[in-house]
Amino acid sequence: VTDKDGLRVSRLEPKNFRLLIDGEEVPIEYFTEIRDGKVIPSAIEVPELADAESVGTNFLIFIDEFFPLSNDKKRVLAAVAERAMNMRPEDRAAVVAWDGRKLVMLSDWTSSPAETTAAVEGAMERPSGGLHREMERSQWLYRPTATGVRVRRRGYYGARYRLGPQEEQYASRLVAQLRSAVGAASAALRGMETPPGRKAMILLSGGWPWDPAQWVAESYRRMISHPLIPRGAELYGPLSDTANLLGYTIYAVDVPGLQATGGVDASLRAPRPAGSDFEFFLEQEIHDSLQFLADESGGRALINGQRISAFDEVVGDVRSYYWIGFSPDWARDNERHEIRLEVDHEDLSVRARQGFPDLSPQSQTALAVQSSLLFGKAGGSDALQVKLGEAQKGKKGKLNVPVTISIAASELVAVERDGQWVSEVDLFIAAMDEGGGLAEVPPIPLVFSSSRRPKANDKFIYNTTLIVRKKTTELAIAVYDRNGDKRLTRVLVKGKETQS
Repeated sequence: VTDKDGLRVSRLEPKNFRLLIDGEEVPIEYFTEIRDGKVIPSAIEVPELADAESVGTNFLIFIDEFFPLSNDKKRVLAAVAERAMNMRPEDRAAVVAWDGRKLVMLSDWTSSPAETTAAVEGAMERPSGGLHREMERSQWLYRPTATGVRVRRRGYYGARYRLGPQEEQYASRLVAQLRSAVGAASAALRGMETPPGRKAMILLSGGWPWDPAQWVAESYRRMISHPLIPRGAELYGPLSDTANLLGYTIYAVDVPGLQATGGVDASLRAPRPAGSDFEFFLEQEIHDSLQFLADESGGRALINGQRISAFDEVVGDVRSYYWIGFSPDWARDNERHEIRLEVDHEDLSVRARQGFPDLSPQSQTALAVQSSLLFGKAGGSDALQVKLGEAQKGKKGKLNVPVTISIAASELVAVERDGQWVSEVDLFIAAMDEGGGLAEVPPIPLVFSSSRRPKANDKFIYNTTLIVRKKTTELAIAVYDRNGDKRLTRVLVKGKETQS
């Protein structure tokens, strides 16, 4: 809560706030003020903080290595490494990098500033894909001439309000890349075990445009509306929803900074027409996506020059705040609910979460499968066993792989119906190739029945054949027990999982 001068306001009480969910006021069940890291007791304080005198912050540092240029990434990481020493003893940090294909945990949760600094410094030496992204853009949208100058491919001038065929193909490719980035960041949130305390994601984004179709058009003078190319909240909502559901605040960092100083070879950079709005357009597109993620989760977007002081900005922001809680009526129907928090002083402003998703168990299981693949950790529940048969050549370069899935009956809840003991599960299967491409099978409902109650050593067996790409390297399988509301997951990684 801030006043008209942007200064933090303390000593407010629950009676000063009004909490609305989908426009209807609900009671505030938990309330605690955190002032400079110290817990200020309240009559309805947050149970997690009941016996605490101070509260730390868990900083999850997510490094996008796919989109940024190497120099930009190194400059920002050097600043983060330097300022990580400002962590307090009660704080923890973890560092995760995404290279466009896999998530790599560079450092698990640690309260050691030295370990965090070492992990961030190590990330500085890892490759960046920004130059490849620039080359992709140039090759798809521009063609060289006899003089060596690149010019816009056909379709730019004749199709002012729609994309040309080449532009549309590139926009679709960009959407797939952005969805992978958002999925990786979401998987990082879901895949981390989080210690108690406040949770903040420092999202080091390499430049994610808000509207891919408009981004390809390269100007607001061409107002593009393409029904099949997603934009805005449709693209980035899954990440903000995941953050809100898991209690993270997103601090989105603009790693590229000012676009005019990117330091890229002019032969790779798209031409800048004289007097155009190109630079402003690039800035605004990237800033809009960062601002959305920050606004939706109650965080801040750290733009341009703030990228260097990002860690200090985040640390300062999380020291003083109000921790307010309520208990939603979970319907598990995949609906999204709006949160609005009001304060009873007209000259005060509130920054808080904007909503949360009410995910079904099936949706949560599907997301867990994706997260398992991106982290690439072989193993899982011993109650779920998977054996792969010998692969056979299929059509169009695919492979047919026999799969036997064994589920321990003791892990499932059996319900008696009409003289039969019935166990019901949804089976989820997903695969990933060496390029990071994900393929998922729609959930398969399975029903196992027996005339007697299953015994401890019984197993349910399901045989199927998967059609996969030749370069498939990871396979994740999960089952959701409908009767027991329980999930079992197994991940096979080529060369690491003995059962594969």
